[in-house]
Amino acid sequence: KVLSVLVAGAFASVSMNSYAQIFLPSDSVRVIKFKEPFVEAQNNMYFVAGTNLKGKFYTYSGVEYKYFEPKVWKLTPLLSGEVLFSDEKKVRLWNPFKSSEGSVLFKTKEKNQINSLEYSPNGTYVLVVTKDNKLNKVSTDSRVKEKLIYSEQLAGTPTKIVINKQASVALLLEGDKVEVFNLERAKSRKVLTFPVSVLDINYSVDNREFVVLLADGTTKVYNANDLTEKKSFNPVKDAQKCIFHTEGKYLIVSTGKAFQLINMLTSEVDYIISIET
Repeated sequence: KVLSVLVAGAFASVSMNSYAQIFLPSDSVRVIKFKEPFVEAQNNMYFVAGTNLKGKFYTYSGVEYKYFEPKVWKLTPLLSGEVLFSDEKKVRLWNPFKSSEGSVLFKTKEKNQINSLEYSPNGTYVLVVTKDNKLNKVSTDSRVKEKLIYSEQLAGTPTKIVINKQASVALLLEGDKVEVFNLERAKSRKVLTFPVSVLDINYSVDNREFVVLLADGTTKVYNANDLTEKKSFNPVKDAQKCIFHTEGKYLIVSTGKAFQLINMLTSEVDYIISIET
């Protein structure tokens, strides 16, 4: 029951019967069976299926490659096919097609541990959030000896990080808050607080807007520049995740049983795509 954006307009879901459904722009659907219900992709080489702790790499033709068990991982946005992953103490950059364990980019101190991480769109740095609620910006440049660029205290404990590809800004999901963090100035720009918990956050493809999905099923779209609310859409029952469609016309809301495509101009649900259960 996971919604993921793949590439070129494709998106995917995994139902609890362990079937991954890859919805392609051509309206065709590719179904692959996995033992663990999870799928994610951020480059055009392959996607990953499994759980947060275990995964396998697959090409878009379904060929299986590697198996791994990191605590946290992300596919890099680069065509090199590298994977960013960590245990509780270290963050590594690893190529699944090689036997090497990868290079260490970041290590925590003493009893601290890594909670989440995100790769920058241009691949030059990594954001690592630790248990003490600090945002660590870490360089991926192999020529740089001191990898840590800065370490700043956050307002809360982020469970998701998304980075604006056109500006040095990140959105941090922190319970009932979304913190807008300026990555160049290393300080919080604004904290948006909501009456209920936030389930999901994502930028639009052009990075001019971002969407916030609340626990009551309401979706709110904000201007990414001035942070004003542009539009609010009616609650979707059992909503779990929300993303912008690549064409920018729709919001795609996943309920675990179906995808609802909400027309951003009319606020109407134009399409409902059922998920196999």
